Amino acid sequence: TKAPIEVNQFRYLLIVIGLLLFCGLVIMGSASSVASTRLYGSTWEMGMRQVIAIILGGLSGWWLSYWGFATIRKIVYLLYFITAGLLAYVYVAGVEVAGQRNWIALPYGLQFQPSELAKLSIILSCAVLWSVAISQRWSQRKMHAHMVSVSGVFIAGVLLQRDLGTPLILGAILLTMLYITGLSSRAVGILGLTGVIAVVGYSVLGPSYRLDRFRAWLSPEDSPMGYGYQILQGQFALALGGLTGQGPGSSAQKWGALPAAHTDFVLAIAGEEYGLVGSLFIILLISALVGLAFQIGSRSRDDFGRMVSYGIATWIAVQTFVNVGAIVRILPITGVPLPFVSYGPSSMLLTLIGIGMLLAVARKNMDDVLERQELDEVN
Repeated sequence: TKAPIEVNQFRYLLIVIGLLLFCGLVIMGSASSVASTRLYGSTWEMGMRQVIAIILGGLSGWWLSYWGFATIRKIVYLLYFITAGLLAYVYVAGVEVAGQRNWIALPYGLQFQPSELAKLSIILSCAVLWSVAISQRWSQRKMHAHMVSVSGVFIAGVLLQRDLGTPLILGAILLTMLYITGLSSRAVGILGLTGVIAVVGYSVLGPSYRLDRFRAWLSPEDSPMGYGYQILQGQFALALGGLTGQGPGSSAQKWGALPAAHTDFVLAIAGEEYGLVGSLFIILLISALVGLAFQIGSRSRDDFGRMVSYGIATWIAVQTFVNVGAIVRILPITGVPLPFVSYGPSSMLLTLIGIGMLLAVARKNMDDVLERQELDEVN
């Protein structure tokens, strides 16, 4: 007999994630080899750290996928306070990297970025609030006010760390949650436009280096050795790759010409080595993942599961758009990693835990439909 849609969605999700992790590790391993040698004396040190994050995140995500929604809901309140506490700690005693104070120093030279945890926390917090609002019959205004208040704590906490990219992602997740729970598209549009204006204003009226970066985005040719340098080198890498690329491991830009080649601009290295074909393949895989996440949410019969699925889909989609948009000059550079591809153990670990939550929804959908089929066969 033909497998139910829910069963196929679960299988396809595992296949897409597996392909993304494999391709991302190959690309990141090449892009990080020079920087890894310079920083750690080993070509593969960064790659091994990424592998460890994948193993830990993968095992954690798979374990979470067996959790019931009732169990997940119980940890959300604790997760909220942990995330808020870590964001406050970073503001007071965090480690500053590239002008942003958003890291916590850990033993053995490791670092953790609490703003990555905020993405998952905002999704689960809004999902729980919707469940509570339905069970206690809150008015829509009260429910939305609670969502904005809870999410505002995370967004403000990340903005205080001088991070502009992550608040855009958090804001997009919040707007998606508000829209799903009944806020009109007009109101969502007004809120979104207000947020964009606020971010632009924060960039222009903030420290001078932010305005310089904004100007460099508009006209990188005016500062080819300054803030426009990274933009121009990223485009040069893509141009070198052409349609099919220079070949695996043959990037010239990763040797120091392109800053952040293994993190923010890893797709430029992918384009240089594997061409437009390779870059589009990565984007298509991420698009397939986003599409599956929305489909899983639409098949969920549980409000909490639907919210979690849509939230994770928005997280991955917007983060990818912000990263790719910076490389092709649609958006300014904000330092956002490309999901599953950029180097960043914190980002990889939390992203895979988020995927574990998505798998939990897909597994619940699959179990529900199989259970209904068994009952139908018995009857």
